[in-house]
Amino acid sequence: MVHEALQCSTPTNAELAVRINAPSISPAVAQSDLDAVLPSERLQALVLPKVESAEDIELIARSAMNFSTYTKNSPLALVLSIESAASLLRMPAILEHISVRMATYHHKIRIAALMFASEDYCASTGIGRSRNVQSLLFPRAHLVTVAKAYGLQAIVRR
Repeated sequence: MVHEALQCSTPTNAELAVRINAPSISPAVAQSDLDAVLPSERLQALVLPKVESAEDIELIARSAMNFSTYTKNSPLALVLSIESAASLLRMPAILEHISVRMATYHHKIRIAALMFASEDYCASTGIGRSRNVQSLLFPRAHLVTVAKAYGLQAIVRR
């Protein structure tokens, strides 16, 4: 269904992205999602939820290797969703590992952005949600710092 929606979409300047199921939760379900959407020539980006390790990203990279759509000049963009304290703290090591592995994947993918998923982050850390955003200042600032240190976009919403 998602593949058909991508194929029928009207070309615009907006980037077409699909959120897949988290490889860290169910690699088989994530692989099924990838099998459904990667064949689309219109897919430009994937949102990868609950990134906990470099292996989550490598699943996408290995899958993208099978498609000529993604090239060094037009790689598949990945938006990594940070949803736990462990993910936030591990992200520099994850990004370092993936940057070393990029040549192996013939530049079929590129990490484009880090996204702060505040609701999931609060649930995983036990931080109560309120209108006062003070409790999330540190993790948001940390995510922006990591993203900018690696030349990535930072997606942080209230």
